[in-house]
Amino acid sequence: MLVFNAHIHLNGSVSSEYLQTTARRNNCVEIYSQFESESNLWKKFGFIHQIMQTSEDILLAVVDVVKNSNADVLEIRTTPKATNKCSIEDYIQGFIEGIKCAKEQYPEKEVKGLLSIDRSRHSLEDAKWIIDTALKEKQQNGTIVGVDLSGNFLGNRTLTGINLYQAVKYALEKDIGVALHVGEIDSEIERADFDLILQAIKEYGGKIYGKVRLGHAIYRTSEQDKIISQLKIPVEICPSCHEKLDWWKQGEAHPILTLYQYRSQVLPGTDNSLLFECNEQEEQKKLDAFLKIPEKDMGLSEAELDEKIASKRRRYMF
Repeated sequence: MLVFNAHIHLNGSVSSEYLQTTARRNNCVEIYSQFESESNLWKKFGFIHQIMQTSEDILLAVVDVVKNSNADVLEIRTTPKATNKCSIEDYIQGFIEGIKCAKEQYPEKEVKGLLSIDRSRHSLEDAKWIIDTALKEKQQNGTIVGVDLSGNFLGNRTLTGINLYQAVKYALEKDIGVALHVGEIDSEIERADFDLILQAIKEYGGKIYGKVRLGHAIYRTSEQDKIISQLKIPVEICPSCHEKLDWWKQGEAHPILTLYQYRSQVLPGTDNSLLFECNEQEEQKKLDAFLKIPEKDMGLSEAELDEKIASKRRRYMF
């Protein structure tokens, strides 16, 4: 079975061993202690960001994630940020070098990167800069293959409405992949932004496979479902994340099943494996357990079926 991870955030996916070692190196062991004792997931993120301070930390984080991954194909995403010890450019360079090192050390694994746009922090101008930076790196080395729209879905948004629409259109016009977090909260602003994202994709009119993916897509309207189904936009599903956040309630059908039902229509991910205590192989199995196999494929052997599903899922990767 070829194992995919199409939705993995760097900072929330490092190992606890890496985090502890990095805290010692950066003389902030007390922050790691706070991380360990904190139960609130979002506060734990804050401690991780405080521990990871240098471009070397970012490089080693990428290698750590790949080392501990049991996926064959990974797309790691991270939000470029400046710290007291490195500039935003240094952060990106550390990320790029980390991907290169990971590919050298673990050549059996296919590793690529995405730069994230934070809707709760970035402006339209910031988003365009990140998109242009991702495109430049793709053209030069191929380590970065796309951009990701994410950020705190519960916080105030600096990139929303018409500016969000313009950012998505700008990204779609470039030769890079575009991953978009949508439907993470049942709110008016989330529905409106989701609508604008879909509008931009409809107007784009180009290829979808290997170009566009939606992340999570838990809260959707019937009209949004029609557009997603019509355009056949793939969705990344992270089962353990959805359980932990109570998006997928125990004993109930997963929300994606009212849109897509077959294994070949969705991609597995772990989101933040450290915080959600999961790994790629188990997430893929958990996802496949509630998704169906088309009747026309029921006669295939297990090996043939795995190969067919893997081939389709690979088409969705950037």
